[in-house]
Amino acid sequence: MRPPRSIRNAHSRAEDPRQAVQEFRAGVWQPEMELVIFFCSSAYDRASLAEEMSRQFAGTRVVGCTTAGEIGASGYVAHSLTGASFPAGTCTAATGFLGSLHDFGLVPGQAFARSVRQQLEARDPAADGGNAFAFLLIDGLSTREEQVTRTFQDALGDIRLIGGSAGDDLKLERTWVFHDGTFHTDAAVLVLISTRYPFRIFNTQHFVTDAERLVVTSADVAHRVVREINGLPAAEEYARMVGVPVHELIPAVFAASPVVVRIEGTDYVRSIQRANPDGSLTFYCAIDEGLVLRVAHGRGLLANLEQAFESFCEDIGPPQLVIACDCILRGVEMAQQGLTDTVTELFRRNNTVGFSTYGEQFCGVHVNQTLTGVAIGSAEAAADADVPCPPAGLPFQTTRQPEAAQSAPTAPGRTDLAGKAALRDEIARLNKIIAALMDRAERAMGAQGSDFGMFQTAILLEDQVRTRTRELEEARLENERINRDLQQANRELEAFSYSVAHDLRAPLRGIDGFSRMLELGWADHLDDTGRQHLQRVREGAQRLGQLIDDLLRLSRCSRADLTMEPVDLAALARQVMAALAQAEPQRQVEFTVAETFPAWGDARLLAVVLENLLGNAWKYTRRRPLARIDFGYDPNLSAYFVRDNGAGFDMAYAGKLFKVCQRLHSASEFEGTGIGLAIVQRIIERHGGRIWADARKDEGATFHFTLPEAPGS
Repeated sequence: MRPPRSIRNAHSRAEDPRQAVQEFRAGVWQPEMELVIFFCSSAYDRASLAEEMSRQFAGTRVVGCTTAGEIGASGYVAHSLTGASFPAGTCTAATGFLGSLHDFGLVPGQAFARSVRQQLEARDPAADGGNAFAFLLIDGLSTREEQVTRTFQDALGDIRLIGGSAGDDLKLERTWVFHDGTFHTDAAVLVLISTRYPFRIFNTQHFVTDAERLVVTSADVAHRVVREINGLPAAEEYARMVGVPVHELIPAVFAASPVVVRIEGTDYVRSIQRANPDGSLTFYCAIDEGLVLRVAHGRGLLANLEQAFESFCEDIGPPQLVIACDCILRGVEMAQQGLTDTVTELFRRNNTVGFSTYGEQFCGVHVNQTLTGVAIGSAEAAADADVPCPPAGLPFQTTRQPEAAQSAPTAPGRTDLAGKAALRDEIARLNKIIAALMDRAERAMGAQGSDFGMFQTAILLEDQVRTRTRELEEARLENERINRDLQQANRELEAFSYSVAHDLRAPLRGIDGFSRMLELGWADHLDDTGRQHLQRVREGAQRLGQLIDDLLRLSRCSRADLTMEPVDLAALARQVMAALAQAEPQRQVEFTVAETFPAWGDARLLAVVLENLLGNAWKYTRRRPLARIDFGYDPNLSAYFVRDNGAGFDMAYAGKLFKVCQRLHSASEFEGTGIGLAIVQRIIERHGGRIWADARKDEGATFHFTLPEAPGS
């Protein structure tokens, strides 16, 4: 008879997914389930399994993943379903799903992890690092485990994280996590569990390392591929170090002789996934150029495992559940040594469920070839009990064996140096230099931090830079494409504009010509009203012609290439004012301009700016016999300005000034098409400047505009 409120586990070996779920449910079902976690083979039809999971556990929070092998009451098994249910009352859970890991970012990743913690704390305000742990299930082929693990652990603070990378039965094609009734790839599921049961998180490995070191001298960091070790093809050099031919580099060799990186005296395994035809090595975890590696060898896997279980049993008593994330290469090593049945029995005695992983996560570190997990005791702990925990980033029980007195044997050298004493001495001298440099590199690596977190953080930041660089390059290419499309559109628009203008000008010329004929030939037959109507026809035709000219100018100034050069704005202003005075000699306008007035821009287009600004000032002083136009340079504003004391305008309309076909004065009072200021703004902005105005009704206006400074000014 099971005790009430216990964690229950089950293991089904049924090949049919629906039958497997039904058998699993029969084993873990209890009246009030807070959470169900499962691990399943990727060989199952996932759609059927997901549908049956949703039906059998309706209303219950369920998470899981595919594996490279399952661990349960039946031991290490392929093509099975295993897992456990957590009871409500003694356990409280919060879960979160994060997709699109290829776009994973530091800031949103931290926000996500904090939100899951807040979800847990809302349901259990007492949740903290003493009574809660985090469990991560992540796509094992996402190549984002380092970034995600480190980011989540930093955000979770004192709640320590363990987890495993999902597998696909060693096909190495695609892996899945399960959340909200669906299997997802390129995704992660974060689970936070607070419990009244005592628990211990743990991480253990069983290696001793050789003295000889390997340096990664060429790598494809983004794809976890090492091309060269010690300046030689990576597979060839690794094979030499472990004493096997290159063609015999298989998972059993990688399991027996993994490579490790040493930080502050602690070895972290960087497992090799496969040897590639081009002589490179693909890793299960992040790798980088300049990394100093050592070859390790397994020593006493079973004894190490028994020691780990004894350690946490002494603290929490016989466990009612152990969730185990066990590296797939450990399973290969067990099978090679004939230990699978013995380890299976050890797991069975300790109520262990879990899976063979493509990588393990422990307190912010993504590692390989370890057993990582959490052991949960049977007796409920007091609600306010102080449960001691190991410092974040360190294993609960350090089980690393003493370093071997001698290195493992290596293959003979590739060149026979017998009898060449001088060359041998020189090689020995160079080896001493290399050893000293490697010692320095390892010391420098250790000085960067007390654990492997610094390396993980560097991987994260480099990935962020790489991702951002790729995004910027994609944006640059997209902008170039858009610009090409806009240029083509502008050419087509200009051609269309000229076509329309040509079609409009023909009837306009006819209207203007016939009106002149009427005025000359029929003047004696027209009364005053007729002559007024005829005059309005001519003025309308002229205004329409001016509108067409302005629209064409607006189109041209939008795409014309800029020819930047020194420009004498004062001289341009005098030319414009002279032309205005010649066209309307009866107008009396006083005009002043600074003698020296340098600018940097396209003289042809800046002349258009002045024609419009000075022309407006000229036109809008019609009711005054005299007007004063100042033209100078304001160093405080770094802006040029044109000022008049003409009609001005209400500042409430300032936002409409530069819009196409917007006029602040009635056409009956003033001429113009309402396009001139739009042309001016477009020209100024094409120069990289800006334009604005201030005015008062009937008291004049001032237009300010900026231009780039001349090179070297």
